[in-house]
Amino acid sequence: MTESADRPQEPDAGAAPPPGVPETPPPGTARRTLRLEWMGLCLFVLYALSLMVMTLDRLAGWGWFPTKLERRICAAIDRLDSPEESDRLAARSQIRDSEAFVAIPELVRRLDDASPRLRQEADALLRELTWERLHGALMGYSPDAPSPERRQARQRLRDWWESVESDY
Repeated sequence: MTESADRPQEPDAGAAPPPGVPETPPPGTARRTLRLEWMGLCLFVLYALSLMVMTLDRLAGWGWFPTKLERRICAAIDRLDSPEESDRLAARSQIRDSEAFVAIPELVRRLDDASPRLRQEADALLRELTWERLHGALMGYSPDAPSPERRQARQRLRDWWESVESDY
């Protein structure tokens, strides 16, 4: 008997395993698979959280993710502070022609702006857009009033808007 006959034969490294014996994965494959599964799970959780935040933003009206229309209205309101009368006229026209449910809350926010011109323009447009409901009386708001009085009037306008927003 020879030495090779006494010794069990080592399997060929490149040979397939015998039938019925599962193939063993290369070392480190299980760890890589687990890492990919965790990465996929983390991405899914981040995606779900971002959807939740966007939905809450829309429902609560925080304004973190403005729509295209909201961005256009904000840009138009910013142009109300322009020194050029033609820019202000174009901005007024754009705001008047826009959806009131978008323009009114942003105009209410701008009633306490640092710029007196912007406060006056926002005041005039709000009076025009809400004439049917408020007949020009903006809950005691005056663009020239001291800041605390403007904030109180702005809060009354916000409360009013929340109560009638669905009608617009």
